[in-house]
Amino acid sequence: AGVVSQELRLTVRSYSAVLSALDRGAGPLSESLRIRDQMRDSGVEPDLHCYTALMGACAEAGDWPRALLFWDEMLDRGVRPDAVAAAAVLDACLRGRQPDQGLAIVQLIWERFEARKPGRMYTRAEAEAMREERRVAREEAEARGVPLPPPPPPPPP
Repeated sequence: AGVVSQELRLTVRSYSAVLSALDRGAGPLSESLRIRDQMRDSGVEPDLHCYTALMGACAEAGDWPRALLFWDEMLDRGVRPDAVAAAAVLDACLRGRQPDQGLAIVQLIWERFEARKPGRMYTRAEAEAMREERRVAREEAEARGVPLPPPPPPPPP
């Protein structure tokens, strides 16, 4: 009986799981960075969960500049942040006593994204398209005589 040799190919989910474990205190930031390098060397691109774990590890290590670099890289690669990713980079800024950097992140989020569902942020164009779809659907329903629920009350002043 021979031994079958196979090359283990890790996916982005595998790397994400390892990085998340490291972010939760299973290892130092240097280990997270080593895993990130291994990931890139194998041709696997980080996803939202990987970036979030890396920024969380930076926060734990007090390395707010590196957390900001990961935030910028994430946006540059077209990965949309969610509330957890934003919290990770804000945590790094606040732990590093950099409230101005944290404020800049919050301003960027408000300028560039709109939160419409928990854990998901949309660009302004996407949010506008969804509002337009809802408006058209409402008009079509009204034209067919379908009863519609009343609109939500305006937010308090």
